[in-house]
Amino acid sequence: MRHLILVVGISLALLCAGCGDDDDSAPPRGPELIVFESPGLRPEGIEYDARRRRFLVSSSTQGTVHAVSDAGELTLVVADSGMSSLLGIEVDELRDQLVAAGSLASGAPAVGFYDLGSGDTLRVVDLGEIALSADPLANDVTVDSAGVAYVTDTNSAAVYRVDTDDTASVLLADEVLMFVNGIEIIDDAEVLVNTFGRAQALFRIPVADPGSFELVQADVNILGDGMVFLPDGDLVVVSVVGDVLRLRSDDGWRSAQLVATWASSVITDSAPTTAAVRGDDAYVVFAHLFDAERREYEIERVDFGFAE
Repeated sequence: MRHLILVVGISLALLCAGCGDDDDSAPPRGPELIVFESPGLRPEGIEYDARRRRFLVSSSTQGTVHAVSDAGELTLVVADSGMSSLLGIEVDELRDQLVAAGSLASGAPAVGFYDLGSGDTLRVVDLGEIALSADPLANDVTVDSAGVAYVTDTNSAAVYRVDTDDTASVLLADEVLMFVNGIEIIDDAEVLVNTFGRAQALFRIPVADPGSFELVQADVNILGDGMVFLPDGDLVVVSVVGDVLRLRSDDGWRSAQLVATWASSVITDSAPTTAAVRGDDAYVVFAHLFDAERREYEIERVDFGFAE
């Protein structure tokens, strides 16, 4: 048996000769639950870096992003001393960058761009000059194929646009967007946002004509936090009350239907904040935002209970 193992090991080594650190093949299905420890981290945002096969979590208390292995081991990826917190994060695969919404040390809202390989800060765009409230909160971010970023400001009922030359502008501000939170891009032409305020809904905003934004007609109230599209086109929305919704649309998100819900049976003392996609699965992170003494945090795979 020892000789067989040696031969197999040598064969695999030869097959991998010349391979780099990056692996573009499909990742193995992840574990059901990952527990990791970092006192006071409160990881608000989560993404999956498929190129390096690792989860990434932000920190609502620090300007940091850590990689989390399947075994729960943490590695510091981003340490931006100019940021006091990082919330929603987005992997920009085309440019191998991480884009993060958060706050500067001054308290101003901002969006940071970071090299995913080195963790270096590429640039940070201060959104304070265009913020529309005295207490702005850059909460979530998405990026189109050209590298244009769109950022939600939860406390200003606004969505900002940050162009590749770092010009920042207000894409849309409307009181109906109060407590706007999660954001996703649709075909580079529209952004989809959710709110957990009075509207409790999804809105579809054409980027070329944002004033013509529309309410998505859904068959469920959406008290949204973070959200993410699955590979099959379904939308996973994390609710601020703890449920995770799976929505489907057959008309380009003019309407949406609830097809499944999920709630953790393992973590009962916190609600998840947002989701990331690994392969065909959605994973959510539990930030325990109201527990300042918390040491352990969790990433859990969402099982909607039907063949996907």
